[in-house]
Amino acid sequence: YCSNTTIQIQEDDTAATSHWVADITHEYTEYVSLGTRGGGQSIKCIFKWPHDLVQLLRKGIHREPQMVAIGSYHHGRKHLQPMEDHKKKALFRLLSLSPGLEVSNFVEVLKQRELLLRDHYDELDTTNWPSVSFIKVMLLDGCFLLDILYELDTLLEPPLDQSIRKQLLNTYGHTVLIRDILYLLENQIPGLILDVLIDVGLCECFPNPSERPMFSEAKHLLELGRRSLLGPKAFTDSKPCDSPSNVSVIFKKIEDSTDLFDLSFNWGIFSLPELVLDETSEGMFTNMVAFERMYPRAGTGVTSFLSFIDALIDTVEDVSFLGNEGILKNNLRSDEAAAKIFNKFGIHGMCDPFDKVQQQVHEYASSNLNEWLAHFRQTYFTNPWTILSLIGTLLLIFLTIL
Repeated sequence: YCSNTTIQIQEDDTAATSHWVADITHEYTEYVSLGTRGGGQSIKCIFKWPHDLVQLLRKGIHREPQMVAIGSYHHGRKHLQPMEDHKKKALFRLLSLSPGLEVSNFVEVLKQRELLLRDHYDELDTTNWPSVSFIKVMLLDGCFLLDILYELDTLLEPPLDQSIRKQLLNTYGHTVLIRDILYLLENQIPGLILDVLIDVGLCECFPNPSERPMFSEAKHLLELGRRSLLGPKAFTDSKPCDSPSNVSVIFKKIEDSTDLFDLSFNWGIFSLPELVLDETSEGMFTNMVAFERMYPRAGTGVTSFLSFIDALIDTVEDVSFLGNEGILKNNLRSDEAAAKIFNKFGIHGMCDPFDKVQQQVHEYASSNLNEWLAHFRQTYFTNPWTILSLIGTLLLIFLTIL
């Protein structure tokens, strides 16, 4: 009996091992295929939030769409269904702009790129997303985004109907809509889809090739916004940094600059561009941090920026001070709310873009003369009355000597 049991166990183990080997072999084949389609590396760029970030923030409002589902992760949710009708109307507008164009023209082109488009998603169950369903969502969501971004309703004479963009304009709902399509990592479609739809149905709207947008250069709209926020610089390597907030410096706003990394430190003067905070800022920053976590090739630009600002802002007084200096424009309900945005992340030690500035600050702080000059400047040259008082004192000393 024992001998038969041993044989049965061995047979079961052999069968289980065979299944495991077959599964691994299949996954390896898919891995190689994915790398080939992605030019030798994975092109996955649409992720769900990492678990630790979900636990840290515990706010679904920064992760889940409230008005419209874009892409596969949140498609089908009941509270998002009313917007599906507007997606169809966006397709109708696109068709009306190009007489003779049919839905099949879009479908054919998207099906040719279906595998590549699927590869952009980190989690996409082929069982729940057969080809027909996937192509339908990509087409309707892509048309909807183009309708919002390019105001297709304004190009039609006469307009087919009032677009959702017009209905929500100048209302809080418009802010929610923009937040859903621009700032949520889990609510994206590949930028390649928008390029394909423009090639097929909107070429006449961009007669000058130099003015034609190339969405596929960014992975999706969130990444496009991230690139715009960071400016032309790219940051990849991370090095530890210390806070410059303990050094006596003067803050100065850089005029006409929107690049968050356009900053400098010279002779005790810290020059930074203006940072505007509003009700979308927290969600935008959080999703960009999640993207950088899940897509390392993007670098750590936003993560580093938040770490740097967190080093500057610890209290409500710090927010008020930077606001008075013109560095921080706070459109939130309070300075306390602004401070919490930066303090909650707790991601210190990621200031790689600011190494040069950090080094300048440390060199400046190490000199007793510079520290004295900074204190002297803040004491006597930040208020016109103290300046006049100092001039009067020096003049009196000069006349006494004479």
